[in-house]
Amino acid sequence: MNERISLLTGRPFYFKLFVLIILISFSASLVGGLGYFTVSNMFGLSPGDIASGLDDNSIPINALRILQAFTSLGMFLVPAIAYSQIADGREKDFFGFDKKIPLAVWGLSIVLMLAISPFIDGLVYINYNLPYPEFMAGFMEELIAQQDALSKQLEALTTMTNINTFLLNLLIIAVIPAVGEEWLFRGVIQKLFVEHFHRKHAAIWLTAFFFALLHQSVFYFFGLWILGALLGYLKEWSGNIWLPVLAHFINNSAILVALYFAPDLVGDLETITFDWLLFVPSMVVSALCVYLIYKFLKPANPNEEHFLKVEEENPS
Repeated sequence: MNERISLLTGRPFYFKLFVLIILISFSASLVGGLGYFTVSNMFGLSPGDIASGLDDNSIPINALRILQAFTSLGMFLVPAIAYSQIADGREKDFFGFDKKIPLAVWGLSIVLMLAISPFIDGLVYINYNLPYPEFMAGFMEELIAQQDALSKQLEALTTMTNINTFLLNLLIIAVIPAVGEEWLFRGVIQKLFVEHFHRKHAAIWLTAFFFALLHQSVFYFFGLWILGALLGYLKEWSGNIWLPVLAHFINNSAILVALYFAPDLVGDLETITFDWLLFVPSMVVSALCVYLIYKFLKPANPNEEHFLKVEEENPS
């Protein structure tokens, strides 16, 4: 009597993908619209004022924070929950909430995210400072202008004058995106790809590709791709969505902590001087640390045996 019926069981992959896209589009429009309505009433701004304010970064910072929160909820968290209800109806099973994770795995995952940061930063700065051919000069200028616009918006969003704004940013920039993006990408999209391709490695890297693409930054793309893959492996190894959520939160919150408590140590792509003698050794040390943590992490994970079994049953 209480048995739930899945509306997507036995449906083709592309039908499921279509349903997910519809849910994301509808949720983003509805929740995003609520965000605009909330900001309009709280700050006395018309939709046109809000749109122009976003373009020239003249919108009040708190209005920008509210819009960011609604956007994250509408694009990621709400459609992920809605899809899990249609596909299974039990978030506990769908997202692996019941999978036990040893305390050592939680701790090693936190250390892992801190260790990989220099490697990802190095990739970003190398990508930004590559000597591109002359015929690409105009295209690269457009990309740099786009990156500058995103950086200015992020700089405004992360302006923190006291502990209250720091905690508010921690919620909006670290907590909500970590939960929403992981539930959607690792919890739903990666799950779809695993079911379709029957190869977890392919599903992890393909999901990470779209995760990086979503962030709309060519200079950060490869770093975000690797980060997304790492989060994907944490999900598949553990079977529990909360492990990549924690790792994602650590990645985002580390930046906010540095911006608030040690802003002089944080620079952007324009202000940091690129130095091969600085970045290459730090990337090598970072990669070595990640590899060593990985060697400790795998044996401590109770779901690793299942992960390997699936790959053996579906060899490349």
